[in-house]
Amino acid sequence: MQIYPEVLIRTIFGMSRKNIHPLSYAVHITAERLFVQHISIDELLFTKDIYPTAARLLDKKPVNVTRRIERLANHCQDKLLADGLVEKYIGKPADDLGDPHNLIIYLAVYAYLGEPFYKALQLYPELFAHQADLPSLP
Repeated sequence: MQIYPEVLIRTIFGMSRKNIHPLSYAVHITAERLFVQHISIDELLFTKDIYPTAARLLDKKPVNVTRRIERLANHCQDKLLADGLVEKYIGKPADDLGDPHNLIIYLAVYAYLGEPFYKALQLYPELFAHQADLPSLP
């Protein structure tokens, strides 16, 4: 991990009274799934795996942690857009970052590789090309 997820999120939010632990756990777990366990982005299970795992680590109810993570991710998106930081952390300009799952993936890539998502796709395509499951061609 290049950057601790908690530090990354604090860098975006600044000094805030928000409890960012649920989001930082989700980012850390996502990075581990992507880069240690080599699970593809399309196979990530946020509501069945990542959020419940964060809830267990926090010793909280999954439904509450899920809501908290999604709220924090939405606040983080708003902050990135308002402060003009989207290109720095995501790698290209955007007016909408999509659902909270997208932001968690973007932050996980940045935390693990130290590069914005779209730049990381260019620099490390092998990390995102999960083609081991493809059948061999005749």
